[in-house]
Amino acid sequence: MELEMTKCRRCKEETPKSGKFCMNCARVLKPRSYRNWPKKRLRVADDADFGPFMNDIFSGEYRKLPNADAVRWALSRLTPKTQQVLIRLYGLDNGGSRIDKQVAEEVKVTRATIHQYRSFGLRDLRHPVIAKVLLGYHPIPKE
Repeated sequence: MELEMTKCRRCKEETPKSGKFCMNCARVLKPRSYRNWPKKRLRVADDADFGPFMNDIFSGEYRKLPNADAVRWALSRLTPKTQQVLIRLYGLDNGGSRIDKQVAEEVKVTRATIHQYRSFGLRDLRHPVIAKVLLGYHPIPKE
């Protein structure tokens, strides 16, 4: 019986396709959590309403709303799943805000998982460096 082989993206070596990890570099070949996740990447619209988004991050302690570039930069610091959940929940793509149940149906996970992504994402956006950019105290850092 011959094993079906695949090429690892990290080390470029052949490894059995049936395994979860690459035999050479121990890279996860196909993480379980990414199997059913939508491939479509959402974009933050220029004229999106950032008010509810900022209220949940800073509890109303802000003077002005950030521009779309600052929000895009801040969201780029998060994982792709967390970005998609926050963009969908707050309607930053001008698709209208959605409730947890609607987002869970779109991405085929449970409402509890959506709640976790939202809470972790908002927690990460409260990081001092990201928060200062969102609040307008610092310019967007150059990559």
